[in-house]
Amino acid sequence: MKTQPELSHEIEIKRKLAAALLGASLRRLAANLMRIVRGAGKPNDLAEEMAAALTAFKGYHEAVGKWPSSYEISEALSVRITERDWRRWRADGTFEQEVAFMTICQGALQIVASQLLSQPLQIAAGEREVYDGVFRIERAREERRKGQAKPRQAVSKRKRRPKSGGDPVL
Repeated sequence: MKTQPELSHEIEIKRKLAAALLGASLRRLAANLMRIVRGAGKPNDLAEEMAAALTAFKGYHEAVGKWPSSYEISEALSVRITERDWRRWRADGTFEQEVAFMTICQGALQIVASQLLSQPLQIAAGEREVYDGVFRIERAREERRKGQAKPRQAVSKRKRRPKSGGDPVL
C-alpha cells in the first residue's frame, strides 16, 4: 500500500502530464483560430482540434479528479516572456520597446475578439491599448536615439597606398 506522500507525488505527476497535454491541445486550437480569423489557418482542422481539446479536458479530469482551474487554463494560453528575455531586454536597452510591442499585440487581440462579438466599447479599449503601445514605442525609440547621439570625432583623411600604380585613394 502506498503512503500519503507517495500518492500525492503520483497525483502531482499525473496532473502535470494531463496539464501539459491540455495546454498543447488548447494552444494548437487557439493558434489555428487566430490564424483563421486573420485569413489563414486551417478551418478544416477545427473539429479535430476541438475534439482533442475536449479529450484533454476529460483526461485531466480522470487523472486529477477535478476539472482544470481557470488559472491553469489561462496559463496554458498565455504568451510567456521568460526571465531571460526580461534580463536581455534590460541589458540591451530594448526593454521599453519590447513591453510596448507586447502592449500593441494585446490591444490588437482585444480589438479582434471584440469585433467578433460586436462589442464597440471593448473595441475602443483595444484601440486605446494599441495607441498606447505605439506611443510607448515611439518614446522608447526617441530615448534610444538621444542616448546614441554622441558627438562625432573628426575622421582624418589620410592617403592610402595606390593600388597597382593608380592614383591614391582618399
